[in-house]
Amino acid sequence: GLRRGEIAALKFSDVDWTSRRINISRATSESNGEVIVKKPKSKRGIRAVDIDQTLYSLLAKHEETMNAYREELGRSWNNEGWLFVSIDGKLLPPRALNGKFSRLLKRAGLSNKGYGLHTLRHTHISQLLMRSVPPLVVSRRAGHASTSTTMNLYGHVIPQMAEGVIASHLIE
Repeated sequence: GLRRGEIAALKFSDVDWTSRRINISRATSESNGEVIVKKPKSKRGIRAVDIDQTLYSLLAKHEETMNAYREELGRSWNNEGWLFVSIDGKLLPPRALNGKFSRLLKRAGLSNKGYGLHTLRHTHISQLLMRSVPPLVVSRRAGHASTSTTMNLYGHVIPQMAEGVIASHLIE
């Protein structure tokens, strides 16, 4: 459910391995071919996001892989600790994540389905709402400035939310 710029700005030090959370405190953008590190889109964009066991394990494996690359490159490796990096460990431009994601979709046979990296964020937020996760919780997880922002952007899932709530409270 993170924004592309937030994903690009993650460091391994942002992963709280004990509480299984990712701390979001920065984002990236591009201007004139230069990557800029900045604060997230809103004050609420600075947040901790709980992760499940699967993502936790993938992140741990990814860290092992990055450590192996760092050891192999030695002094040539950028040691700033970015999670997603170029071949020499430097901060990856956010648009490069789109390219990497597109290649993954192509390998999975899903390249012509209209999916994009940002689609994952929308899907995540919509699914949380359809599972009756309270809008305030979803809004905070998404880093929206307010719950009204979440509901204005994702109001299209309200009919499914209502169906789920009504179905769960029917007495047979």
